[in-house]
Amino acid sequence: MAAKQPAQDHRRLLLLLPQLAVVLSERNVSRAAARVGVTQPTMSRTLSAARQLLGDELLLRTASGPVLTPRGQELLAYAKAALRDLDHFWAPAEFTAKEARGALTLSATDYVSQTYLPGLIGAVRRAAEQLRLQVVPWSADALARIERDDVQLGVNPLGPAARGFYHRRLAVDRYVVVMAKPRGSAPVRLSLERFLEAPHVLTTTEGGESGIVDRVLRRHGQRRSIMARVAEFQTAAALVGASDLVATLPERVARSVEQRFGLVVCPPPIKLPPIFIDLIWHEQRQRDPLLAWVRSELVRVTGGAATK
Repeated sequence: MAAKQPAQDHRRLLLLLPQLAVVLSERNVSRAAARVGVTQPTMSRTLSAARQLLGDELLLRTASGPVLTPRGQELLAYAKAALRDLDHFWAPAEFTAKEARGALTLSATDYVSQTYLPGLIGAVRRAAEQLRLQVVPWSADALARIERDDVQLGVNPLGPAARGFYHRRLAVDRYVVVMAKPRGSAPVRLSLERFLEAPHVLTTTEGGESGIVDRVLRRHGQRRSIMARVAEFQTAAALVGASDLVATLPERVARSVEQRFGLVVCPPPIKLPPIFIDLIWHEQRQRDPLLAWVRSELVRVTGGAATK
């Protein structure tokens, strides 16, 4: 069991938090000193004192540049949260969307961007025209980027929220299978045998060699043949429309492009789980009034319901 820190050490660390938040964010003593308005030796002493109190280097020099230790990352997150809470407690301000300024970054798949973001952009332009939104593709490191506050909101199927994250259900969709529309008017019947024999295009927003369809098939001792992998659902649909490939897509995506790419939409011949679309944010932004307003607008335009 770790030794209990004396109360005076706690007080010393609290007094150091404002400068520590800056030096750990900047990862550079000189820049941090200039930003705070103190001398470089003063900032160095702050970092040295924190290292001594916590028994950890916090900030290391490496061949690829300065990096935070795990303890340093924890301290930075704590310092940011503590100072933000203090600001809110000290001078709480009523949020007014019309006066909102700055920029927010949202990470989402092309499916989410095309299906739900137009409504959000319309709401933002009507109520907070000075607010800027940047949308970046969802990727395997999306949660890490949200935790670092490089991205403030994510929208993607998540399942149970990871520790330190909040989520809210926005919508539910289901999977369908798409293929190029055959000549003639004969109805298309997609059997499991035909599905397994067909060449497939896999959409994988986080990389990887397989997807949900492959995991379900493996549970039944079956597999399909994946001939192409892409990162966007619309790209998959375009490839299907121009070839003999088939793809398994969210129904909203498939219905929005079936005429454009000449597709046939069929129910899958295997039972697949529903697609839950979740709004995701980190606890460090839980009390941010601007982000709370954007979340509420996104929930409103999608008709989302709260989940615990």
